[in-house]
Amino acid sequence: MISAPIVHASTAFLAHLLAPAARSLCLGCFAALAVGALRVKSVSGRLAVWKMVLYAALAMPLLGLILPPLSLELPSALARLIPQRATVANALRASGDTPMAGAFAPEPFPVAPFSLHPETPLPQGDSAVHPMTATRISRSDVLPADRSILPKAAPVVRESDASPAIAAKNSRTSFPWTVFFAAFYISITLIFLGRLLLGIIFSRRLVRSARPVAQSEVAGVLAIDEREDHPAFPMRLAESELISVPITLGILRPIILLPVGWREWGPAALGAVLAHERSHVTRRDALTQRLSLLHRAIFWFSPLSWWLHGRLADAAEEASDEAALLSGADRAQYAETLLGFFVALQQTPRRVRWQGVSMAKAGQAEKRVDRILAWEGDGSMHLNRSLSISLLLLGIAVVFFAAAARPSIARAQDQLVNPA
Repeated sequence: MISAPIVHASTAFLAHLLAPAARSLCLGCFAALAVGALRVKSVSGRLAVWKMVLYAALAMPLLGLILPPLSLELPSALARLIPQRATVANALRASGDTPMAGAFAPEPFPVAPFSLHPETPLPQGDSAVHPMTATRISRSDVLPADRSILPKAAPVVRESDASPAIAAKNSRTSFPWTVFFAAFYISITLIFLGRLLLGIIFSRRLVRSARPVAQSEVAGVLAIDEREDHPAFPMRLAESELISVPITLGILRPIILLPVGWREWGPAALGAVLAHERSHVTRRDALTQRLSLLHRAIFWFSPLSWWLHGRLADAAEEASDEAALLSGADRAQYAETLLGFFVALQQTPRRVRWQGVSMAKAGQAEKRVDRILAWEGDGSMHLNRSLSISLLLLGIAVVFFAAAARPSIARAQDQLVNPA
């Protein structure tokens, strides 16, 4: 038998888990509608919006605890949809259910027009004498003439007289479903967290087993990009036999891993690939992807976690493709290089596909190649400062509103029941 404190703790745990997920889902829907309504074509702008939604979804449980609640009343149009008091009460009485205490006012019970003191006993015979006033009262003065409207006393059932069927029914109705759902959630969450931890361990082993690439081997290719090098993101190159396509790993010390056949690509293809991977390092896409996987592991039951993870990966790859094209890569040649990577992934199905390889998803080849060939050279890797500040302020306001809003349906119902 599960104790009551465990049941209450499970119920509170699920409530504190579902509320931030629902608020984050509403926030994600609002962001998607805003991006669609404003027709945001900038890849950097859309990527910034999805990152903001991710960070807000991760902080939503904490924001819901520290922010003061903001009460919201339903509009009058929604209040009219609440059924009237008499209609609901009659429906409950017809079905045999009892209305909730305080929700609806009970109808008065018909009694005789005689005021009886609360301590006056009911007459046992035809008449009796009031103990305080010494007046004689009869049963007809206390009880109504129509005795059929009087409620019948419920039979007293002893615990020993209860049948096994009733006991089995009570045991079924008292099953602690909240404890079951809490245990099920924890089990699935541990599986996702275990997968995330294994990915981190395998990535570190991959970096340790990789062979560093000397800067002199790519000096001619990096000569153009060294002028735009950011001191906070130094480029580290290595090659590994366990990968088929270039990937970027690491958060604090990012590194670009190349397959062993990278020397056969040519200067133009190598320069485009390095520009693509370097943009991942500059934007810290590895950190964003790690946080997205953590968000999906915690809120795996929410469709926002799955949708947002795929949207962030696609937007990051699209932004990196634009970075490669802005570096001077030819569109047709760069598309041909990507198609070669897709073919290499298909030819090595048993090789480990690391979490950083977003192109391994089905349907990515056609979409990315179409975007590259349709690119017109109007992309921008950085947002306008005024636009960035506006998006930041608007995002903070929307996030705080979503975390602090407390819509109240009971107030609208109380106003309907008690107009005064």
